[in-house]
Amino acid sequence: MDLITSKGSRKAIELREVWCRRGQRSVIQGVNFSVAGGETVALIGPSGGGKSTLLRCLNGLTEFASGEISVCGRRLLPNGKTPFADLRYVRTSLGMIFQDYRLFPHKSVLANVMEGPISVQGKTHDEARALAEGLIRRVGLADFAGQSPGSLSGGQQQRVAIARALAMKPTGLLCDEITAALDPQLKSEVLGLLAQLREEGLTILMVTHEIGFARKSADRIVLLDGGKIIEDGPPEKVLNHSESERTREFLQQVIG
Repeated sequence: MDLITSKGSRKAIELREVWCRRGQRSVIQGVNFSVAGGETVALIGPSGGGKSTLLRCLNGLTEFASGEISVCGRRLLPNGKTPFADLRYVRTSLGMIFQDYRLFPHKSVLANVMEGPISVQGKTHDEARALAEGLIRRVGLADFAGQSPGSLSGGQQQRVAIARALAMKPTGLLCDEITAALDPQLKSEVLGLLAQLREEGLTILMVTHEIGFARKSADRIVLLDGGKIIEDGPPEKVLNHSESERTREFLQQVIG
């Protein structure tokens, strides 16, 4: 796998005129944008604007109707026609982290993190265990490796989900509202971990309402509304000198 770690080295993600429809409704409307290797992009906007759908298109979980999507040098094809090998490559290259964790409730924390390397990458049990134990320590949960996810707090479960994604050694992460269900302290823990990963050069595309994180840690902020990109630029420009009245209205609603 071609590791992308130097910011701006090449485009990790690129969309050209991407449309996604649900029935007769266009959820994504001719979107064009890219994310460079090692870049952190915060995707913001009102609920129902298409943010989560866009992430799911990038991971092949949702089909898009037309346009071009390139992820880590592989093309995703419209209407679910991407070859399985390319789809698997993309999903391995970009780890997906969800708001509701998506952990296996019947497996321990350790087993959750080991699952991908064993079942997808074919690692031995010992290899996967050593990798998983290191990542569980990394996210501060070494004392919880043998516990079930249901016994953990929401913030701890989300850190397990991050460790599970990192176990595949991805070049980037797609984060879909991963702090939405957490209280302020737990949000801080998870966002702090993401900030560390950003500093290490991981590519991150994050759907979020955490404007403070976007201001401090994102290289760019992209505002998506009605399936269209309304604004795209550095945090200072988007948050303090936005060109769009719609952007100013949205920011007034979320930060006052």
